[in-house]
Amino acid sequence: MATTDSRVYDVEMCGPVSKSNVCKCITITTIVIVILGLLLLIILVPLSLKTVEYDNMAFKKNTLTNKVHTDRVYYNGRYTWGPSYAAITFPSIYNLIKFRDNDILVFSDQGVEFSIECNIYYLLNESNVADIYNRFGTAYNTRIIDEMRSSIKNTGPMFSVKEYISNRGHITSIMLANLNRDLTSYHIYIEPQYFSLLKIVFPDAIKDTFLQTAIQTLNNEKSLLQRQVDLTMKETEQQLATINSQINITRNQGYYQSLSIVEKAKIDANSILFNATANGMKNFIQALNISDQKQQRQILELIALIDNPTPPTKLLFGEINTIVI
Repeated sequence: MATTDSRVYDVEMCGPVSKSNVCKCITITTIVIVILGLLLLIILVPLSLKTVEYDNMAFKKNTLTNKVHTDRVYYNGRYTWGPSYAAITFPSIYNLIKFRDNDILVFSDQGVEFSIECNIYYLLNESNVADIYNRFGTAYNTRIIDEMRSSIKNTGPMFSVKEYISNRGHITSIMLANLNRDLTSYHIYIEPQYFSLLKIVFPDAIKDTFLQTAIQTLNNEKSLLQRQVDLTMKETEQQLATINSQINITRNQGYYQSLSIVEKAKIDANSILFNATANGMKNFIQALNISDQKQQRQILELIALIDNPTPPTKLLFGEINTIVI
């Protein structure tokens, strides 16, 4: 008689159902779930971490619903938003816009077309980033560049070519004022130091005309300067002649004054000498105690002969027969 095994087999996994087999199944299932959980955690954690770089600010966007949360601005750092979120970034530092070559073509007040090169730095305001995003989306930078280009092109015809050459400072200030007016809707204000009007490229015909004008102006200034130099030299020569004449006059006056002083000194010396001689003779005669005037005269004549620079070799003098050798 044939018999049958009453045990039920789990054909897929555990073989015959028993208490030990059930425990094994639970253990294996738990291990698999834990491993899967760890794998899922390892995968999801990096996906949940979002980084905002140092030069950016950001909004949080749900990539499943495409909803952007503009109620908070996130700055540099790491954020755990979840794998279904991404960052919509905006620069938090100054943006440099360069217009080069033919990026901006403007007309002067007389219809002359030329290109303008410039640098513009602008900064987004944190409090207005949400409004800018809601109005322009992520294409805000293109819209701002177009607005800047349009503002400068509209300012161009306010000035002549000559003013662009000779009065750049005034043109720069007007362009900046118009830029700030036109960028008001973007909540952007550009400081004077962040706007630079660089090269202005005119057509060759205009450049040649102004080159010839500049050369003629320089030649005129050179001629005027030469005339001023000639006039100055002529005036200098006249002043030199006047000075030399005055020097000669002064020199002659000094010379004749010196002669006058010398002559006066000689006269004064002779007068002093004469007075001294007279007083000496008077004292000498008084010392001799001669009262006879005739003898006094003869003595005085004798003294005079002795004082003569070229006295006679021999002289027989008076009654006293005095011989002077």
